Amino acid sequence: MGRNQGWCLFVAAAVVAALLPAPTMAGRLELKNEISGVTGVRKLKLAVRCWSNEDALGWDTLKPMQSRVWKFTTMNMWPFQKTEFRCQFRSGFGTTSQDVVTVFSVQSGFRKECGDGGDECIWVAKRDGFYQRRIVRNDNGLMKDVRVISTWTDLTRDSAVYLLFTFSAIKVSQFIYRCFQSSEMSSFSMETHPEALRRERILSSKLYFNVPESKVSIIYSSAYDISFMGIEKLHPFDSTKWRRVCKFLVSDGFLEEKSIVEPLEASNSDLLVVHSLSYLNSLKSSATVARITEVPPVAFFPNFLVQQKVLSPFRKQVGGTILAAKLAVERGWAINVGGGFHHCTAERGGGFCAFADISLCIHFAFLRLSISRVMIIDLDAHQGNGHETDLGDDSRVYILDMYNPEIYPYDYSARRFIDQKVEVMSGTGTDEYLRKLDKALEVAFRNFQPEMVVYNAGTDILDGDPLGLLKASYTLKVIIIFLFEQNVSNLVTLLVQISPDGITSRDEKVFRVAREREIPVVMLTSGGYMKSNARVIADSIENLSRQGLIKTQLDSAST
Repeated sequence: MGRNQGWCLFVAAAVVAALLPAPTMAGRLELKNEISGVTGVRKLKLAVRCWSNEDALGWDTLKPMQSRVWKFTTMNMWPFQKTEFRCQFRSGFGTTSQDVVTVFSVQSGFRKECGDGGDECIWVAKRDGFYQRRIVRNDNGLMKDVRVISTWTDLTRDSAVYLLFTFSAIKVSQFIYRCFQSSEMSSFSMETHPEALRRERILSSKLYFNVPESKVSIIYSSAYDISFMGIEKLHPFDSTKWRRVCKFLVSDGFLEEKSIVEPLEASNSDLLVVHSLSYLNSLKSSATVARITEVPPVAFFPNFLVQQKVLSPFRKQVGGTILAAKLAVERGWAINVGGGFHHCTAERGGGFCAFADISLCIHFAFLRLSISRVMIIDLDAHQGNGHETDLGDDSRVYILDMYNPEIYPYDYSARRFIDQKVEVMSGTGTDEYLRKLDKALEVAFRNFQPEMVVYNAGTDILDGDPLGLLKASYTLKVIIIFLFEQNVSNLVTLLVQISPDGITSRDEKVFRVAREREIPVVMLTSGGYMKSNARVIADSIENLSRQGLIKTQLDSAST
C-alpha cells in the first residue's frame, strides 16, 4: 500500500470514528388534531410528514380529534449530540408559515424541549395554529397539561458551528473521493432508498399545475390522437376516439373548445415513479412496442418514429390522468378524455397499454394531495390486471373490478388482488348488468370509505364491440373486424351486450354515488373499439352535465 493511500485510509477511519453515533435514545412524538367545528373549511383533516435524522416516517392523515404516536430512534452525533425532528403540516387552513418546521431541536436528552420536570411533549393542531402541550406531574402525582401557545417554529441551530461542520465534512468527503476514485463512494444515494427517490420525483414533477377558473375539468390534447402513416388502422382501437368525443361535446353546445384543459406530457422521471428503468429502456425496441400495441408492422419502423408517433401520445394521456386527480380534488370531478391503460404494470405493457397511468395517478395523489384512501372502479370489459398487480397489496387502495372472465387478459395471478370481483359473462344484457352494478357499488362503499374514486369507464361492453369478445391473435383480430364490418350478426350474440343508454346509466350511477358522498371522482375513457363509441361517451358526459353531476359550461362571470 502506497504512502498516499495509507494516509487516505487513516483520514477515512478517523472521520468514521468521529461521526460514529453514541448510544441511541428512544424518541417519541405525539400529534393530535383538535381542528373541529370550523365554518367554511371543508377539510378538517391534518396531513403530516415527519422525519428525525435518518428516520423518515412518511405521510399520515389525522381526522378531527384523532391522535397519532410515532416512536423512533434519536441520534446523538459526536461532538454536537444533536437531535432534530422536523415535520410538514397541511390542513384546510393551508400549510405552516414555513414548508418544513423543526418540532424538536435538542442537544442532549430528547425531552429537554419540554423544560425542567417535563415528562413529555405533544403537538396539538388548532384552528389558530399549533400548540405545544407540556405534561407535568402535580403534587398528587397525577398528570395535567399546561398549554403553551407556540408560534410556527423556525429552524434553530448554532449557525457558526453548523457551517464549520458542513464545510469540514464537504472537504473531507472530497478528499476521500479523490483518493479512491471509486463509484462505490457515490452509491449511498437515494437510489438505495427507492421510496425517497419516488417522493423526490413526485414532488419535483411539473404535471401538477394550477388550472385557471376559465377552464372546466375536462382534459384533452390533440396530441392524444395516434396517426402513424395509416398503420394505426390495423388495430381495431379507434385511435381518434378522444378527438371525436370532444368534437361532439363542442358541436352539441355542452363544451367550449377554449375551456378544455391541456395536460403536460409525462417525462421519464415521472414514469419512473412506478415503472422500472429496465422497462422504459425496453420501449426503445420497436418490437416491444409492436407487441404492446398489438400492431406487428410497428416493429419494422425506426424507434425514434415509434417514440414520436405512438409512445408520445400515450405519455401525454398519462399526464392527463395524473392532472385529473388534482382537478377532481379541487373541483369534485374531472374527466380525462383518454387514459385508462389498465393492462400495463410497472414491469410489463400489453393490451394497447404502454404506461400504468392509474398506478401513477394514485401515487401522485397519495403524496401531493394528501389522499390516503382510493377506490378504483374498473368497468371496462377486460380485467384491470395492471393496477391490480401494482396496487393490489396496498391497503390504501380498494379495487372493484367488473369484467368478463372469458376474455383477455386471463391474469389469474392478478385476480387475487381484486377486493371485489364481479364477473360478467358473455351475453349479459343491459338490465342484468345494471342490477349487478347497483349491488356492487352498494357493497363497495359499505366496505370502504375512499377519499377519491378513480373510475375506469371503458365502453367495450357496448353491444356489438368486437373486442369485448376476446383477446385474439393479430390475424384473427383482422378477420373479426372484417366480419364485423360485414355485419355478421351472430358474432355479437357472444358479447356483453350493453346498450348506449346502459352506458349512460352506468356512468351516472358511478358519478352519483361518489358525488352524493362528496368524494372526488376521476373518469378515464379506457377501452372501446368501434367508431360509435365516441358518440356514446359524449352522450354520457352530456347526461352527467344535464343531471348536475358535472359542470361543463362556465358561468358568464368566469368566461
